[in-house]
Order: sequence, then structure tokens, then C-alpha cells
Amino acid sequence: MDRQFTYVLLLVLTSLIACQQAYKPDRPKTIRQPGSKLSIRKAKSIEQIEGRVQADRFGIALRQLQLTAAERLADESDERSLVQLFELLKNGKYTALIEGLADLKNQSDDANVQQLTMMMKAKLHYMREEWAEINVISPDNPVVVPYLEKPPMEVTIEPVYAKLEMQIGPTGSPLVPVMINGQKRWFWFDTGAALSVISAQLADSLGVESLGGAADLATSNKNMVSSSFGYVQDFEVGSLKLKNHAVFLIDEQQLQFTLNDESTMRIEGILGWNAIRLLRWELDYQHGVCQNGPSVPSRASEYNFYWMGYPLVRLWHPSGTPLLFGLDTGSNNTSVQEPYFEKVDPGPYKMEEVTIGGAGGKETFETKVVKRLNLRLRDYIFQLKDSQMEKEEHAFFVQTDGTIGSDMMLGSNIIIDFPASFFNIKPFKE
Repeated sequence: MDRQFTYVLLLVLTSLIACQQAYKPDRPKTIRQPGSKLSIRKAKSIEQIEGRVQADRFGIALRQLQLTAAERLADESDERSLVQLFELLKNGKYTALIEGLADLKNQSDDANVQQLTMMMKAKLHYMREEWAEINVISPDNPVVVPYLEKPPMEVTIEPVYAKLEMQIGPTGSPLVPVMINGQKRWFWFDTGAALSVISAQLADSLGVESLGGAADLATSNKNMVSSSFGYVQDFEVGSLKLKNHAVFLIDEQQLQFTLNDESTMRIEGILGWNAIRLLRWELDYQHGVCQNGPSVPSRASEYNFYWMGYPLVRLWHPSGTPLLFGLDTGSNNTSVQEPYFEKVDPGPYKMEEVTIGGAGGKETFETKVVKRLNLRLRDYIFQLKDSQMEKEEHAFFVQTDGTIGSDMMLGSNIIIDFPASFFNIKPFKE
């Protein structure tokens, strides 16, 4: 390629030109969640124009999924092909995306493009538990090898929606009942966990097959915890029935969390993205009810939910500037990342020492804290107080502006329907 552009995960962030239009929202009755830092108001209808954020480089536009801008900035065949592939991502056509990535890898003469396409392809195969395909790309990968000789996961989704009790943990994250080889347990519902997790001691008592091996997993606070690999013969949660479900096994001590008041909580396991992604979920935070069942098709204009190494949600700043946030129901706080400060006026913020907890312990560091974070999701504007800036991104290649945590969902009904590329938070009226 005759201009500098490197298609890698650690692409250096460059400045953006944020073209914002003045906007004065209506002031209807505000919904405030008792005991939380969240308030919600009905949004005024505004024109949503992707081109309002103008990236000054093709790579930045592509990483932000600003594909209208990326298409305009693309001047080479590989770049135009990448725009088309990311359109498939935004439209939930992951099988076609995998095929297109393989084709581009074979057609391109650029080593960076070849590397990017293969890494993206490996990520998508990992999400789908296609171990043999990953092994072709990355032979003898220690995470993949234990599963190569095992039968593939079998998925059954009952046609009737199941209604389950849901508990809200002390961090605000939901817990749902699962059946492991016929035994009921409560698992943390965590979209930020790539694979489901079970305490090694519980797995042994429930007859979960241990495949051995070892891997270090990064937790929400970037601590590393040791894990091995497991294989659940029968795993059920509501309408979802899985055979041969791949899981990580972690020592029960590593699944103990220290809370801000120095008390501790321990969980038995985590329902991860490899199960959550398969069907539609409705989480009623106000009434403590979880429902799941077959996906409900949505219109292309409603697509706002993607995946590239991490679940991604398209949001908007009240000014009309598009934003891209990760989704982590296992995190108690919604947070921002550095690109957010470059795209919009963040309002008042300060440097503050914060402490976050997760599997493996706590971490304290100094970071920016935004006094009032305003995010628009479909028909509502959510205002959260004292949102901190994350230290690192979670997604692969795609550049996010922050992460939605459980504090943005309190008292609301949450719809997570990845097969339909649909995510929403519907607040209950007072």
C-alpha cells in the first residue's frame, strides 16, 4: 500500500473532527432509579447521521464502524473490500463475513490485511466454538487443543419462552438459574465473559469433564487468573439446552469478589457469551424475572448490536454523534474510554482515584471521572453520574467509546437478541 495504514489491534488512536449540531432536548418527566446514579428521559426525535463524525483517516473510520466515512476515504481495492466486510458485521451476517475474510486474505498482497483478516476470522470461529477452524489458523493453540477431539456443541432452543426467577447481586449484576448435568445452580449473567465459567470444585462435584490444560484469563480489572478447560455434557438455562458446552474451570477462591464496602461475595459460575449469544433474552431488573426463547427478527434499521471480540452496541450522544459501547452485564459501572473525549464535549470531569474489583482481586488507579454521562439508546436518554474512564479496550480492532454496565440497566427491562442484532433498555415508568 502506498500510504501508511496498519490494520492491527493496537492501531494508534488519532484525533477526530466532531461535527456536532446544536440540540435542545425536551424536558418530560424524568425517571429516576432509587438509590442509583441513573436518570432516564424520553428523547426528542433527531436526525441520526452517521457522517456527523468525520474521521481524518480510513483506518479510524473503519475501526469506529463509521462505514459511510470509511467508504468515502477508501481509495484502494483492499480498503473497499474491508468496508464491505464490516457492512456484513453490522448486518449480523457472520457466516458470510467469515467467508469474505478468507477470500480477502487470499486475494490481498498486503501482509497487514492478511493478518487482520485471519485474526478477525479466528475471533469469529472462537465465538462459534469452531475449534478445528481455529486450529488451522493458529495450530496448537493451548485454548483450542483440549476441545479438538471432543464432539461439537449441540444447541436446542425450545419454541416456547421460558420464564425464570432472576436475582440481582450486590454489584447490580443479574444471576440466573442454570442446570448442570441435572443440578440447579445460580450463575452470573455476564455478556463480557467469552466462555462460561464454573468453579473447579463445583465442576468436580457435578461430574463436569475436566480436559486439563491451562490458560491465564484477564478479568474485568485486568488481573490474571489461572484456569483449565471443561466440558459440560448437559447444560440448560430456560429454553436453551446445550450438550457439550465448553467452559473454563477456575478455582473457587478466584470467584470471590471484594466489594467496595470490603465485604465479599462468591459466585459458583458465570453464564458466558458462548451461551448468551444463541437466543433472545429479556431481563426484568425491576421484577426479578428472566425470559429466554427464540430470536425475534428485527428490521435492518433497528440493528444496533454486533460482536468483534466483545459485544458492541451502537449508541448516540444527545447531540447526534454516534458512539460505540461494549456491553458488559457483569460490570457494575458504565464507563467511558479516551475516544469519547475526542468525539463529544464530555462536560465537567476530574481526575480521581478509583477502585474496581473482579475475579482475582481489586485494583486501584487514577483516572478521569465524568460528572454526567449522557447516552441515547433508541427512544431514551440515560444520564449517569460519576462515570470513570476505562484503562483499556475490550473489543478486537473495533474502537469503542466505553462500556455499558449494569448501573444503566437498573429498574429496566433489557432485551438482548444477538441473532437479530438487537439490543434495548426499556425503562419502567414511575
